[in-house]
Amino acid sequence: MIITNKEEEILFSKYRIQKVLKKSDKNRVLLAVNHAMGSKRIIKEVLRDEEGYESLQSEVSILKHLNFSGIPMIYDVEETEKYYYIVEEYIQGRNLSEIIQTEGVFDVKNTVFYGRQLADIVSYLHSVKPDAVLHLDIQPKNIMIYDRKLYLIDFGNASYSGHLSEKAYLKGTQGFAAPEQYQGSGVDVRTDIYGIGACLCFMLTGIRGKEGISRVPEYMGHILSGCMEENKKNRFASADLLSEKLHIVEKQLIFVPAGNSKKEKNNTDRNNINNPIIISFVGTQSRIGTSVLAMAFTEYLVRQGTDVLYEENNDTEMVRKIVRKNENIRYGKGNFYYQGIPIRPLYNSKKIRIETSSRVIIRDEGVFNEAKEYGNRLVLIAGISSWEEDYTALTVNIMEKRVVLNPQDKIVWIWNLNGGQGDEKYMPALGVSGYDMPYLSAEGENLSDMVYKKIAQQLDIRI
Repeated sequence: MIITNKEEEILFSKYRIQKVLKKSDKNRVLLAVNHAMGSKRIIKEVLRDEEGYESLQSEVSILKHLNFSGIPMIYDVEETEKYYYIVEEYIQGRNLSEIIQTEGVFDVKNTVFYGRQLADIVSYLHSVKPDAVLHLDIQPKNIMIYDRKLYLIDFGNASYSGHLSEKAYLKGTQGFAAPEQYQGSGVDVRTDIYGIGACLCFMLTGIRGKEGISRVPEYMGHILSGCMEENKKNRFASADLLSEKLHIVEKQLIFVPAGNSKKEKNNTDRNNINNPIIISFVGTQSRIGTSVLAMAFTEYLVRQGTDVLYEENNDTEMVRKIVRKNENIRYGKGNFYYQGIPIRPLYNSKKIRIETSSRVIIRDEGVFNEAKEYGNRLVLIAGISSWEEDYTALTVNIMEKRVVLNPQDKIVWIWNLNGGQGDEKYMPALGVSGYDMPYLSAEGENLSDMVYKKIAQQLDIRI
C-alpha cells in the first residue's frame, strides 16, 4: 500500500519517504524512515519493465546471501502492479566522488588504508561458493566512506561468475571499467581488480583511468599497474594478493619520516672515490645463475663501450677459479682481464685499498641476505619452481618493503627458467613482473642483448 499526500509519501504503511536521492524515468532511489522503529533505509524503486525488473531481482538474489561488513544488507522486498522495491541498509556518509570533489585527493597512507578495506570486501565476494560474485561496477560513486569505514554499494550490475549475462559487458563506468567489459572478451575476478586499481588511482590523483599512474610514487605505481593492465592475465590474480601488497606498503609507511630522502646505501664503492654506478646482482638462493648472468651483463656493457667492472662480493671465489684455469689472463691495478672483461675478486684483507675509475660496477653479491647492504640498483635472480617459490616470495616481500622506504631504488627481476627466451613474464602468484633468463647460444645472442638493453634502461644506465 502506498499513501501519498502533499506533506509526505508512505510506502507499505511503514516507510516514510524523507528524500529522493536519485530519479529517472524508470526508477528512484529513496531515503526513508521505518516510522515504527525510527531507523533509516534506502529504498530502490524500479518500474517493472523487463530490464529494470530483472536487474533488481538479480541484485536481491545476490545481496540476500551476503553477510560481510562493508556490504549493505537487504531488509525487505515489495512489489506493486507497477513497481518493484528493495529495502536496504542505509549507509551513512558520502561517496568517494563527493569526498574528492570537496576535500581533494587522499595521501598515500589514507589511500592504502581504504584500499585494503575495498580489497577485503571484494575478496569476500570472490570467495562466495559455489560461484564467485563479481561486482563489475567498482567506481567512486559506489564507494561510501563514513567514520574511517568503507562500504561498497550498488550491486545492480553484479553477477555470479557462472551466470554472466550480456549486461556485464554493456555496463560499467568509463575510466573505471576494465577493457574486457567493452570488448566482450570475458569478465572474471580480475575485472573487479581493475576497478579497485582505478579507484585507488582516483583517490591519489583525482584522475579517471590509467593516466594518473605516472603521478603517484613508484611503489604505488607498481601496485596500480598490477591492477590496471590492459591484458587481464597480467593483473594481480586475486584481491587477496592485492590486499597483501597494500599491507606491505601500509606497514612500511609507519617508518617513513616526512620528506624522506635517504641517501643511496652502499652506492659508493668501498675502495673508490669516484662514485660509480653500482648494480647489485643478487640470487634468491645459491646455484641459480647469479654469477653467470652478472658476468654476461658485464660483457654486454663492455661491447656497448661502457666503462664497466665486474666485482665479486661473495665467497664463491669464481674469479680466482677463472684465473687458475686461464694462464694468459692479464692483471693490472687490482683487476684481471678475462676475454676483455675487467673482473675483480673479493679482497678480504682490510689492508688492500684499490681504487677504480670505472663508471659502472656490476657487483656479484651471491645469495640474498636481508642483513647485507646493497646499492639502490638491484637485479634479483629468482627461482620459480615449486621448491623455490617460498624463497622467491619472501624476497619479493622484502624488496617491496624496501622500495616504500627508499622510493629511488630500482629493482629488476629475472626468472630462472629452463630454455628461457628473455620474454617479459608476469608471475600472478607473486604479483611481480620480470624477464625470464636469456640462455646464451649462438643463435640467441641478439635475443639476450635485447633483454640486457631493457635491463640497462630500467636501471638508468646510458649506453
